[in-house]
Amino acid sequence: ALKRILENEGYKVLIAVDGLELSKVLETTRLDMILLDVNLPWVDGYELCRLIKDHHTLKEVPLVLVSARKSKQDIQQGFDAGCNDYVTKPFDIDYMTGVINRMLLKSS
Repeated sequence: ALKRILENEGYKVLIAVDGLELSKVLETTRLDMILLDVNLPWVDGYELCRLIKDHHTLKEVPLVLVSARKSKQDIQQGFDAGCNDYVTKPFDIDYMTGVINRMLLKSS
C-alpha cells in the first residue's frame, strides 16, 4: 500500500524483500532514500542499518527504520544503529510522506 501511495506522489519505489535482495538493488541503483523494516528474515533491520551506514558510499543516504516495535529501547536501538528517523506502525500516511519529504530535502 505504501508503495502505491508513494508512486502516486511521484516517487519511484523499489522493493527488496530482504537484505540479500537489497544488496542486489544497491549494486545497480543509486538510491535517494531507504525505508527499512526492522523485522526482516535472516538479518534484522537494525543490523542491516548498521551495515548500510558503515558503507562508504551509502552512509549519506537517508535511512528511515519502520517498525511495529515502538518501545523507547527499540527506537533508541534504531538511532544507535544509525537511522536518520524511526517511524512506528501503524503510521499516518501524511506523517510518513512528511518524514520522507524532510529527509529528501536534507539530503539534497
